[in-house]
Amino acid sequence: MAEVHRLNPGASCADDSCVTFQTRLHPTLRWLLVACLGIAAVSPTASRLLSGPLADPLAEMMGIPAAAEVTSVSARSRLPDPALSPVPFWHVNPDGTPVRWNPCRPVHWVFNPAYEPPEGLGSVKAAFARMSEATGIEFVYDGEVEEPLWEGRRAANPDRYPSSWAPILVGWSPPHPASLLTTPETIATTHVSTVADPAQPGHEMVVSAQIALNADRLLARTPPGQQPPMDSWGSAVLHELGHVLGLDHSDDPGSLMHYRAARATDLTTDDAFALGYLGRAAGCLPEPSPEANAR
Repeated sequence: MAEVHRLNPGASCADDSCVTFQTRLHPTLRWLLVACLGIAAVSPTASRLLSGPLADPLAEMMGIPAAAEVTSVSARSRLPDPALSPVPFWHVNPDGTPVRWNPCRPVHWVFNPAYEPPEGLGSVKAAFARMSEATGIEFVYDGEVEEPLWEGRRAANPDRYPSSWAPILVGWSPPHPASLLTTPETIATTHVSTVADPAQPGHEMVVSAQIALNADRLLARTPPGQQPPMDSWGSAVLHELGHVLGLDHSDDPGSLMHYRAARATDLTTDDAFALGYLGRAAGCLPEPSPEANAR
């Protein structure tokens, strides 16, 4: 369903101290935390339990702040080995952590309304809202633009977006050999722009992206009553947003991140667990300068 392209790969945090995790535990609960982390390190199933319905009360009992309140957290100290993720990542750093956005700053996005199908923008907004709920990342809609979707789009474009990275660009377009959508069979495709992590040598981070949807494809609506209430274009955008954030395709045909995503209309438990490595629970990253990367 998607092709992920990395633009501007690079290198550069002096050590693991650039992010830290602090919490206060009652002494009698420390043994419980140690036991849970030990189980999570060897058991994906146990890890999913700790990221599911039990996560909030368990975190509250341990004194761990909610994900939306975390401003500085070490992924290595809180999350299991990324190799245990049930959904792979499309690109990883030398230490095995996924290449991702800084989840502690708002991620902006814009929409090109050309070729938009009925309720198209509504489906896109619903997908962003669902992904924000799953990751804790704040996505900010900046309105409609006439900017075309194309492979030569720059992540740092001071003429169009002064003092900021180019926002995620979403839109429909007909397939064409010179466009992001090169074949009529493709439903959607994703291009992702990465730059060097300014604080950690050899690491990269995502700063911009595009999602191109095939204007020649007609997708039916999902059955009534399914949550979230979005049509299948919304599910397609949600799939592509998974790529934008760092997920690759899953081998599980029931996963939204399966390359056909034929059975899923929403994130599965495994999808949501994998997103834990990419959202606010994974910790903040330093903010690279778009001005420096525009040179």
